[in-house]
Amino acid sequence: PFRPIPRIPFYLMPAVSIGYMHGWLDNGMDGQIQDIFIAPSLRLRYDVLSRLGIVFDPMQLQINFLRLYRDKETDLKRVEVVPISWNIALGFIFLY
Repeated sequence: PFRPIPRIPFYLMPAVSIGYMHGWLDNGMDGQIQDIFIAPSLRLRYDVLSRLGIVFDPMQLQINFLRLYRDKETDLKRVEVVPISWNIALGFIFLY
């Protein structure tokens, strides 16, 4: 990690996340979508404790390489479109 200001415990670092997202759409008629994605980002990390940090990804690019879709009439099927979206993420990280 790169520390932009030496005396402040913030770190700036590139990161890559691999994830799975499962969700239902709000109106209940559209069904459910499942995504498997990879998300490169530029991460800002603040160490709260020696083994625990808070991370903020202000520029996360999410690339879905597998999207599955199911509605009330059809079974789970693969959707061929690969959507790309920008996200902002906030979370915790355990350091080892």
